Amino acid sequence: MTLAPMLLYHYTNAHGLYGILTEKKIRASSYRFMNDAQELEHAFSLITEAYPPIEHKGLSPPPVEKLLSEFAETIRRKKWDYDYDCLFVSSFSQYGDQLSQWRGYAGPHSGYSLGFRTDGLGALKKETRLEKCEYDKDRQIEIIKNVLSGHLPGIMEAFKLSAPGSSQNEKAKSIEVFFDRIDQAVADMIDSASRLKHYSFKEEQEWRLIVGPLEPEDERILYHPYERVLIPYVEIEFYPDELPIEHIFVGPRPHQQRTAGSLRQMLNKWGYHQVEIDLSHTPFRNWQ
Repeated sequence: MTLAPMLLYHYTNAHGLYGILTEKKIRASSYRFMNDAQELEHAFSLITEAYPPIEHKGLSPPPVEKLLSEFAETIRRKKWDYDYDCLFVSSFSQYGDQLSQWRGYAGPHSGYSLGFRTDGLGALKKETRLEKCEYDKDRQIEIIKNVLSGHLPGIMEAFKLSAPGSSQNEKAKSIEVFFDRIDQAVADMIDSASRLKHYSFKEEQEWRLIVGPLEPEDERILYHPYERVLIPYVEIEFYPDELPIEHIFVGPRPHQQRTAGSLRQMLNKWGYHQVEIDLSHTPFRNWQ
């Protein structure tokens, strides 16, 4: 198990900073709307490498490997038939002053990165979990194999029920068991996919607060407009009321010192006297 660093940084803009500090909540957005649109596709594409197609030579019954291969391919092909809006993610990095993060998450002119104590993030309620993203392809394939092989007993049960000579009730039960196992396996795959990222993103060293999956009708699911779409999200509340923030970087911008001064005044007003403030040293100019 990977040990988390003492602090993890959440990049945001001035509006997000103000909302987090005043409401003592942080948003976790639907997994479908992550910045990397290919993230889910990457995880499911590895299924074929974990379980490559096996030539069937007419053996009866099919070997375990053949069953797993066919089952895995069924899951890979059906991934878009399922609703991924019910898994929610809030992203953090091990690094508080990183160019790619300022570009991707902080917005023009007003970026901040908030350093949260990981013991505070890890102490959130049980349906919220802190996970480190995995970038190593071999390890990703191992994770996928562990997920799918865990459903092997259910696959074998379905196969036995549909064997020659089975009654109509047994064959109907076989179909029910098989598709139930598909639903469970896809849910497990999506959960694992939420922390499997392509190697090209490794420099981010991302950790995630993951919530769900929740039922689509869950009253905690809210929506906010972003350009032309409505993005589902949930609010993660911190207990006790004080946020576990120890450090804030003021991102690249004009008038960094003035911005840091107003931030210090606001933090002092709300009792966050212990929070350290630093100015970003990243040479990134995104203003005119």
